[in-house]
Amino acid sequence: MQTLLCSGYAYLTKELLNVADGRVVMALEGGYSLPSLCDAAELCVKALLGDKVMIKKTQFKIFKLEV
Repeated sequence: MQTLLCSGYAYLTKELLNVADGRVVMALEGGYSLPSLCDAAELCVKALLGDKVMIKKTQFKIFKLEV
C-alpha cells in the first residue's frame, strides 16, 4: 500500500489546476481519519484559492498507472 501525505494532495490539486486550465470541481469524501481528512482538505482549498502551500515533492512518489 502506498501513502500520499496531505501535502501530496495539495501538489496534485495545483497540478490539476494547471492541466484543467483552472476549472476544477472537488468533492469531499472520507471519514477514515478525521485529522488527516481535515488537513488534506485545508491544503486542497488553499491550493484552489491560489494561496502559497508548502509542498515538498520528495515527501511522496507519483506513480504512473497503466490501464
